[in-house]
Amino acid sequence: MNNYSSQFINRTSVGILLFLAYLIYTILRAYLLSFTHDESLSYFITLGNLTMVNTANNHLLNTILMTISSQYLGDSEL
Repeated sequence: MNNYSSQFINRTSVGILLFLAYLIYTILRAYLLSFTHDESLSYFITLGNLTMVNTANNHLLNTILMTISSQYLGDSEL
């Protein structure tokens, strides 16, 4: 194996390890931590609470993506 191949393997290994660490961190964070105030308001907007639609918390793209995620993946934190 030449020097270039071993550098590529090392960089790939580091990249994969960083990705796995970030994935595990994200899953644990979603499982262990509760929703923040903003996330709760956005969730109520996705449920159809019309009094919250005109608040500053209604970020259109986030609300749409949360609605789609809720429909396809359910209402679990994960």
